[in-house]
Amino acid sequence: MATGGVIEAVSAYEQVARRSMWPGHRREATWRAASLANDGQVDPQEARRLYRTFLKSWPEDPRISQARVALARIEWQDFRQPDRAARQYTWAVLASPAAPEASDWLQRAGDAWLAAGRTDQARSAWRRVIADYPTGVLGARLAMARLALFEGDPDRAFEHFQEVAVAQARGTEATLARLGMSLCREQLGDLDAALAELDVVADELPYEVLQQRRERLIERQRKVRGETR
Repeated sequence: MATGGVIEAVSAYEQVARRSMWPGHRREATWRAASLANDGQVDPQEARRLYRTFLKSWPEDPRISQARVALARIEWQDFRQPDRAARQYTWAVLASPAAPEASDWLQRAGDAWLAAGRTDQARSAWRRVIADYPTGVLGARLAMARLALFEGDPDRAFEHFQEVAVAQARGTEATLARLGMSLCREQLGDLDAALAELDVVADELPYEVLQQRRERLIERQRKVRGETR
């Protein structure tokens, strides 16, 4: 649908939402107007207003979590308000804790809290993922590990990375975990162990990435031992 057509459709639905005598019609028209404004990326401000209207007017609607997730995306991507996005993701989970997407929503809440500089809230969200949503455990642990590294705590980061590596022998998460463990070992001064962790996933990494990382570690070893090329 062309942008002009989307604008006209949104306007038409809004007129129904304002004028209809039937509450069900007003509800459906508001939902469709918000969805069109959002999906068509016509006017984020209007989409945000419509979703807020929907949330306020029909809090019992079964699509309430979808509305909150859509609003979270708008707040973060269009208005650079990750703290508001985090709250919407959290409320979406509270409204539908058994939804198949709940783990992902809670993970995103943690990511948004981190983007807003709220590290305690980020950790709290990821811990809840670990406690309540088995399918999201690996992603949450990787997020907590990266945060620990950022905060200068390689010991704690290593614990999280190791949990992922033990639980997932192969795949992207395992590779990221082993790379993280290698980085932690390096920061802790154990360069031999850092190289050993790198060798575990050598076949999973692009050659250039593997060589750059390996050469850096070997160069550090030489400096520690006082060796020259």
